[in-house]
Amino acid sequence: MGKYIDPFTDVGFKIIFGKENKSNEILRSFLNDLFYDQSDFDPIVSLRYLNNERSRERLDDRSVIYDILCETESGHRFIVEMQRQAKPNFFGRAVYYVSRAIYEQGLKGISKENDDWDYDVIPVVGVFFCNFYVKGLEHRLVQHLRLCDTSTNKPVGDLMRYAFIQLPAFNKKEEDCESEFDKWIYILKNMSTMQTIPFTSHRDVFDRLAKIGNVASLSAEERAQYDYDIKKARDYKAEMKQARIEGRAEGRAEGRAEGRAETMLQVAGSMKNSGMDIAAIATITGLTQTQIESL
Repeated sequence: MGKYIDPFTDVGFKIIFGKENKSNEILRSFLNDLFYDQSDFDPIVSLRYLNNERSRERLDDRSVIYDILCETESGHRFIVEMQRQAKPNFFGRAVYYVSRAIYEQGLKGISKENDDWDYDVIPVVGVFFCNFYVKGLEHRLVQHLRLCDTSTNKPVGDLMRYAFIQLPAFNKKEEDCESEFDKWIYILKNMSTMQTIPFTSHRDVFDRLAKIGNVASLSAEERAQYDYDIKKARDYKAEMKQARIEGRAEGRAEGRAEGRAETMLQVAGSMKNSGMDIAAIATITGLTQTQIESL
């Protein structure tokens, strides 16, 4: 067990980014650095956490539980998700989550006789940490997406925004981290193997991150949940490794079988060209007479 938690376990991610009164400043600073180069993004002054479990309208409806759901003082809502393993249709899932957060705004007061909601939509921003490359996106660390005019590429409104953070694209060393966002990603990617957190003398928020992320500071309940999460991650890694080993063994066996079959066809062709009886060739090689006749 390392000195610091792994931020990319379910429990570790929520301890660092999702705890009311403990993580607010960490998440606020991270989001501001993530959107720093977006000219139309106003810096977040403060944020509060919302209930991340969305109730179903019907028993057969698909329920949604966001990793983190928060709202800024300016009224923007942020969905912050972490996905460690690649999932089919992950981009579609991200669109669904953001769309769901917009759709549910219209449910408020829907049972009232005079519902006066007039589509005054609160903007929703989806932030997705991905420990893989998302199908359909460019292979770079951060990709910002939003609605735009396809003829001019000019953004249209700010009701739906996405930021995909593709962690495999980041391979910088500590001394190569120039931007504040680089420093965030370097720490988060390497935190579980570090003995000390870098850049703490530069920014108080990194010192706060080190304190919250220290395994020794976890409560007994958090430690039990975290240990269980680590066990699940290790079990999954071992299962995937075994599957790869078995897959390679199966592939080698298939390759040898294909090689033997190719050789047998060549031998049968030589026998046929020498005038040997096709039935006799079939008996010797194990090939069918149809296979031999087609040579």
